[in-house]
Amino acid sequence: SSSSSSSSAAATSSSSSSSSINQHPIVATVGVSFNGKTRRRFSSLSPPKDAAYLSDLVVLGTKRGNGLGRAMMIAAEEFAAEMRTPAMYLHVAMKKPGVVRLYKDNGYEVSKIDYGIFGWRGRLLMRKPMTQ
Repeated sequence: SSSSSSSSAAATSSSSSSSSINQHPIVATVGVSFNGKTRRRFSSLSPPKDAAYLSDLVVLGTKRGNGLGRAMMIAAEEFAAEMRTPAMYLHVAMKKPGVVRLYKDNGYEVSKIDYGIFGWRGRLLMRKPMTQ
């Protein structure tokens, strides 16, 4: 069943016409899971087990600031919508206000907060509806 699957995507940077992986390094990744069995376990702020979950959205430091992270997020959301999931969830560290702003600017809302120990390692569980 496709509801128990997970998927990931990667973006490459092309610098020449060569097909060598060294010429096209991976510069961004993102993962989406649709089942609690296909994602790591969380001690707090667990997303619903049957919900889409965006994870490991990473952009190479030298490639940040050019919209690649947003493009990867949109691609993951389009995939989740195609899978007919009602919402996408994600975690984000509270110490990363720029990343929190990226998600909020793109329709994610804070669902739950874990302040961590004295505010250290605090994180948010965010949610965005995938259906209108």
